[in-house]
Amino acid sequence: MNSFVFDTFLVEACVSPDYFNMTMRTFIALEFPPTIHAQLADAAQRLRSYLRSQRAPDCLRWAGLHNAHLTLRFLGDTTSVQARLLADALADIAQHQPPFELMLGHIDAFPNVRQPRVLWLGVAGDVAPLHTLHSAIEQRVTHAGFPAETRPFSPHITLARANQRASRADLRLLGQLVQEYAETIAQPQMSRFQVTELVHMQSQLQRGGAVHTSLGRFQFGASTKA
Repeated sequence: MNSFVFDTFLVEACVSPDYFNMTMRTFIALEFPPTIHAQLADAAQRLRSYLRSQRAPDCLRWAGLHNAHLTLRFLGDTTSVQARLLADALADIAQHQPPFELMLGHIDAFPNVRQPRVLWLGVAGDVAPLHTLHSAIEQRVTHAGFPAETRPFSPHITLARANQRASRADLRLLGQLVQEYAETIAQPQMSRFQVTELVHMQSQLQRGGAVHTSLGRFQFGASTKA
């Protein structure tokens, strides 16, 4: 039997009818250990320092990385009924998923490096099981009533976003500098880390930024065997 823990999602025997109309903003993700958080912060700071030294256009909003994670599926508005369906689905997926290893990867941009609107850090390592895991999740979330994702899965951690006021010339120069950095500046060796669980997270937008709370943690089956 799969082992998983609900952190905040509790179901009472008797609930108000309003309970089933409650919605929350949620997503499914992988969390990073402290060592990876430190490497992620260092990678962002190295890039930021390089861009500053090259007098890059001041048109970026840097992401707060204290609660960084690898999003597997953003769900958006989620009802309590859907959360229960997802709990069963994620427990089943996790039960049949062996652990695998990832590491932080290369720097890139969306939509492309020529006109970068989002700077991000990819992942490397055992990416094949990561994509298999994502496909399994995608299939089950659509069964829970969420629209199918039309964009290809591109696992990444957002480092910065360009301001709306950024001109095409600013973005072009920024992209050139990011590309030069990625191709010419030696980066420290990244550590591999083991992925052993899925997390269903609630995201609450507050004045100081998004606050993420775990709704459920779903341990991979192979990691819970004696």
